Amino acid sequence: KKKLNFKLIESNILDFLDKETTRPGKISIKDILIKKNNILISYNFEKFKDCYNVQIVSGVINENYINFKNLFSYDECYGNRELHSSGGRIVEFSESEILFSIGEGLNRRLAQDKNSIFGKIIKLNLINKDYEIVSMGHRNPQGLYFDKENNKIFSTEHGPSGGDEINIIKQ
Repeated sequence: KKKLNFKLIESNILDFLDKETTRPGKISIKDILIKKNNILISYNFEKFKDCYNVQIVSGVINENYINFKNLFSYDECYGNRELHSSGGRIVEFSESEILFSIGEGLNRRLAQDKNSIFGKIIKLNLINKDYEIVSMGHRNPQGLYFDKENNKIFSTEHGPSGGDEINIIKQ
């Protein structure tokens, strides 16, 4: 038998993961992306009572301690029962950009609202933290893949009662 060796790396991740959100039956960490020497984590966050959204923190990976910092957040909120429809997938898009999916939180009209970030796939610049909407009208995009060779984005999302989708988003 081969013995697996691992080392627990200390971090400040619990400063970001809300105790209310991490209790049994609630979803907290949505996705993890390792990009070069950085780790990005999307997670559900309670901004204030019954006001949740999906945020991203990032930290430089090292063997002793990862100091996470807030990378991306926004002001809109889901209610407590809408957490399961919040997206949260992160994929690499370019050297300095990622794609990030945000669900509509069971509020379908917001997915079509250009002034809302809900129901969107966004492109986030990791340097200046600016973002732009790449695609809108999504319910709960959880699968996300960028095909660099063909410059296409693929997303999968859950339908409200079956009817799941595979979407091809052309640039």
